[in-house]
Amino acid sequence: MILTSSLIMLKVSFNEICKQNITFEEDGTFYSFFFDDNSFEKGELHWTTSYQYGTLNILYFVRKENFFYLFTSTPEHAKIFKKVLLNLNPEWEVEVLKVPRNSKIPEFKDSRVENLIYDKNFGFSMKITFDAKWKSTVKFYSNGIITYKMNNDLKYILGICDICESLVDSME
Repeated sequence: MILTSSLIMLKVSFNEICKQNITFEEDGTFYSFFFDDNSFEKGELHWTTSYQYGTLNILYFVRKENFFYLFTSTPEHAKIFKKVLLNLNPEWEVEVLKVPRNSKIPEFKDSRVENLIYDKNFGFSMKITFDAKWKSTVKFYSNGIITYKMNNDLKYILGICDICESLVDSME
């Protein structure tokens, strides 16, 4: 696993679980999307405009059910990832999970969360504790970026994602 401190969550409407790798070229950009193993839960997306002289961009991801967690702090990467997923199946709906703007703070209770603050323009800020030993200030921005203490434990990262998803669900 990688050491990470930020991610973006993509929700995808699957008819079937995404279990395929793909490479393609479009408008002079080369894309390579693949899973690391047969569990189809972890993988990488690579893209470049030139394998000989261009920068090779690498985006690591984890898939859990119909969510992809992209380890990045760049919203543009979500657009590129969406483009690749729609190349796999143009009928899928792909959206970045974002904090709804101009909503009221939700009635939200979770024993792992304290000091939950909501700003209609910024998003959420909160302190999260797991197993009484791992603590972090987590920020879930209105553009979909989630930041947290540098970490490489997927259990904690997925826990943060579950909390952020529940927060958005409580606002609908």
